Amino acid sequence: MAFTTVTLRHEQKTVSNIDIEHESKLPPKIGNLEHVSLVDFEKIPWFLVSHGPFKVFSSDDDTSEFFKTNLAAVAVTEPHIGILSKSQDPQTYVVFFFQDMSIRCFCIDFSTLERLFTASSSFETGTVDNVFYSALRPRSDTSVFDRVLESKSSRRNQYVAPKTTPSDTTTQLSVTPLNGDQIVQAVNRMTLSGLRLRGLNPSSGSTLSKDRVVIKELYHMTRKSALFALRKFNYGFNGATGQEVRLSDVQDVVERLLQAYADVEPPA
Repeated sequence: MAFTTVTLRHEQKTVSNIDIEHESKLPPKIGNLEHVSLVDFEKIPWFLVSHGPFKVFSSDDDTSEFFKTNLAAVAVTEPHIGILSKSQDPQTYVVFFFQDMSIRCFCIDFSTLERLFTASSSFETGTVDNVFYSALRPRSDTSVFDRVLESKSSRRNQYVAPKTTPSDTTTQLSVTPLNGDQIVQAVNRMTLSGLRLRGLNPSSGSTLSKDRVVIKELYHMTRKSALFALRKFNYGFNGATGQEVRLSDVQDVVERLLQAYADVEPPA
């Protein structure tokens, strides 16, 4: 356990000998803090918190009196009030607050907002390199792979039966029963396909940003509605308990929902 001593400039007074107890390393440049304002510390977004919370101690009577007056006494009527202070790093702030009969603090990092904005902009513009992955560069010379594939295809595997042409006994995909994961995948793909058939592509660079938001809402609403509607095949009151769901059922539900959500009859 380590202690870091900091000072807090409040109006014309310097509150010194503030000891922060911590196990992990604290952000740099927080030795000299300056009071900014009072805040509701419970409303600070959790993703901005970079370190803490930590317990705060002091052997200085004036410092103890400062926190007693400005936090402990105020917490009786306003338990969520905290003191927001900025460090020498313009992106790093420290919040002091009263909780569990003791003074505590945590650090917040506003550079997180810039990173989120950059990631969001990258996602909105539909770039190849987005938030989650970077696309691999296409290989310019594939001759080696072509030769390997050609040699493999020329050698017949004696243990594999030759392909036969489909017969009347072949089970059609549209009537094949689907399990839970297959239903979810089918709903996702058919919803995207139905939107694209209507000229609605959320990843298209030519689509306006406002329209992309609406198209994404249509996708998620249709997907959730379809999954909920397909639960009718498991209800008991309609006599469908245990009835199998087929691809044709999924297609019918998704298409009806897209007609309800996206299609408009032209005026006569």
